Amino acid sequence: VLIELELKLKPVLGKNIPKQQVDLNLFEEKLLNILDSEALQNDKIAAEAELSTSDCLVHLLSLEFKGMIKQLPGKMFALL
Repeated sequence: VLIELELKLKPVLGKNIPKQQVDLNLFEEKLLNILDSEALQNDKIAAEAELSTSDCLVHLLSLEFKGMIKQLPGKMFALL
């Protein structure tokens, strides 16, 4: 089908696509620094950030919406 339509599609994989600049608050920056080394469970992230678990989850969700982190099974979070 693509050959018949003569579409010239270029592969996107493997190219360095710059991410948009995202405004982060102090808590989000702190959480990103904590997640810099490895994926961690939300309780450990909250303890290291000295935040309550609920506050930590709010900021983790915000980072997830911004495309900075992803949630893994078992309430683990990792950088993208």
